[in-house]
Amino acid sequence: MSNYQRRFPAPLLLAILLSVTPLAAVGTQKRPAAHHAASHASAQTKRTTHPRAAKQIPATLKSPTAAQARELETLARRMRDPNKHVASAAFVRLTALNRQWTGPQHDRAALALGYYDYSRGQYAYARTWFRSARRDPVLGRYALYWEGLTADAAGQDDDAVALLGDFLRQYPDSVMKEPALAAFADAAVGVKQPERAIAALHAYSGTSDSAKLLLGLALAEESAGDLSAAARDFETVYYRFPLKDQARDAGKGIDRMRAALGAKFPEAPTADRIARAQALFENRRWRDARVDWAQLRDSVTGVEHDRAALRVAECDAQIHRSTAALESLTLTDPTLDADRWLAIFLVYRAHDDQDGMQAAVAEMTKLAAAGAEAETVNRALFLMGNYYWAHLKRSQAVGYYTLLLGRHPAGEEAATAHWRIAWTAYLQNSPDAAVQIRAQIDNYPDSSYIPDALYWLGNLAERSDNIAAARAYYEKLSSRFVETYFGRLARQRLGRLRAKADAPGVLPVLDRIPPIPPVSPLADDVPASVRSQYERAQALHSIAFDDSAMLEFRTAYQESKAPRLLVDAARAAQDAKHYLTGAALVRLLVPDLESRPLDAVPADIWRIVYPLPYADLIRFYSRHYDIDPMLLASLIRQESGFQPDAVSSAGAIGLAQVEPYTGRKWSHKVHYWYSRRRLMDPRYNLRVGGAYFKALIQQFGSPEAALAAYNAGEDRVNAWLADRHYDDPAEFVESIPFSQTRHYVQVVLNGSVIYRRLYEAH
Repeated sequence: MSNYQRRFPAPLLLAILLSVTPLAAVGTQKRPAAHHAASHASAQTKRTTHPRAAKQIPATLKSPTAAQARELETLARRMRDPNKHVASAAFVRLTALNRQWTGPQHDRAALALGYYDYSRGQYAYARTWFRSARRDPVLGRYALYWEGLTADAAGQDDDAVALLGDFLRQYPDSVMKEPALAAFADAAVGVKQPERAIAALHAYSGTSDSAKLLLGLALAEESAGDLSAAARDFETVYYRFPLKDQARDAGKGIDRMRAALGAKFPEAPTADRIARAQALFENRRWRDARVDWAQLRDSVTGVEHDRAALRVAECDAQIHRSTAALESLTLTDPTLDADRWLAIFLVYRAHDDQDGMQAAVAEMTKLAAAGAEAETVNRALFLMGNYYWAHLKRSQAVGYYTLLLGRHPAGEEAATAHWRIAWTAYLQNSPDAAVQIRAQIDNYPDSSYIPDALYWLGNLAERSDNIAAARAYYEKLSSRFVETYFGRLARQRLGRLRAKADAPGVLPVLDRIPPIPPVSPLADDVPASVRSQYERAQALHSIAFDDSAMLEFRTAYQESKAPRLLVDAARAAQDAKHYLTGAALVRLLVPDLESRPLDAVPADIWRIVYPLPYADLIRFYSRHYDIDPMLLASLIRQESGFQPDAVSSAGAIGLAQVEPYTGRKWSHKVHYWYSRRRLMDPRYNLRVGGAYFKALIQQFGSPEAALAAYNAGEDRVNAWLADRHYDDPAEFVESIPFSQTRHYVQVVLNGSVIYRRLYEAH
């Protein structure tokens, strides 16, 4: 199955937080005017029985009530339902209510109705709704913003310039400023007023940090005839943001400017060209990186020439899976030559050429002795150890890990290398196993292996009948890492130990483990300085504008650092079905969540990190296949984050991340016709994925092995199980040689228990 990893190192966490597209940025592409005319004519025909002509409903109170507010939110959310019949019925009902309400309820209903029409391309109707909603003193800015975007989408550039210009002048600090500014600039160029776009983009301090705005600026400058300025800004986008979609359009702009300016074209500095090429290389865009590095190789000299030549050869090696280009390259700099041998090593590893790998490591070791940077050989030693570890050749792996620790005991991979040495000692019943595991805590007290170390130290103490020490290890584990996989196992072990035991004596190693970080109060008051933003966010949330609400809450948090605002942002993210974003926001406030007791953090906070959408479907197919529903929910959370359209880098699709081959095979087994597109349908995905997971449980006889197979493949798990006899499932889990799969199994199993405690009573 998928190797969809759900750990959150800092760069990934930041990426998740920044990746959510705000609602306001959706659907702003323009259509040809002729298409608009046909679309609107069709809309007018379809709406001869428009909901605005619906029968009168019983009169409601003219002032807002709690009941009205609840109904408004309910209907606004139903209008977002993917079932068009549900959405349409909600639209009809809210249209009728809008005619009866006055004040904020009327205006906010109009805003929600306008978005419904906008999202379906009914721009004339949408503008009418938005114009009505502009009277709301809290959300009037959003009505103006959306009317401007609607005019832009409809190709009504003059109106878009006027409306968005008003928005930018009236609300210069709006969280929607950037998408509004981008649309304004586009519309201004469309009406041949590029100087207005240029002035607005120059006036905004954030333009230089946005690929989209910089590209808009370059296009406006090109339209205004300032080709030198346009060339510089196209180049800025192209070289500073090589991984953004705008870089492709910027590249085309550069070609136009170079052709127009000739010898006057301002070529980018070499440092910028190198930065772009390296970014492409680091992100494994081998073919694009090769083009850039080849151009650099032909235009630079000295060490930079050699580095560019090396990168070209490395790209060729990745593209063709061959060492030929690397072996034919001669480099005089020892560090660059060590990098060359590391690239050769990686090709040998891809081909399982152990002799070649060992020879490459030997060459890198010689170069390190001759002055090359040590990091290259250290990396190679770790990778060599990993190769043997993955192939269950633990003694050979330990040899390389030992060499690595001898050279660099505090390096990035040192904690993993040391743990694998210690775990091998445990599996081999080595007399110094406990010493090695205690050294893990002594040397790496902040590493992710501390719960593992405590559990297996307790296990070793039990084996030697040192019940007091075992109890001390288990108690430390179960109190410091409460809701983790090993914390739970430790409590089970404690329950089976003798009730009375001798005092454990002094176990100073336990004092090396740092305490859990404190958590700020999550229910603090909203500071007066951001009260207006808070009320605006709440109003947006009340009409299902959850993405915009999340942006408002997050901006208010960034200004005030009041924790409750980040919690509210997380709730809005969850309501917007951005479950991973919601979880990531909570983890910013509550680090090491699973190390804390369940009752130490409010249950609704836990439910943001452990959400349960599609609960009815999950329970239905769990009953159908006789699977623990909470285990299936935890698996889905780890695989896709409950995103039905998720597609992994390996091509796995949907809630349960079913690979197309598996989907085809198991569709036939459960008598469903197969299509790749259907894997994004939650019902179909769970029908097929549930059947496969059930078969794995039956095949391997335990959820631990079944989960490992779901993540890493059946053949690998068969090999792991055949390697040795494991005394208990936890020993098998600890012995899984792929770190990602080992983590996956622990997290899914542990998550199923948390899910059960959060939801089973509901």
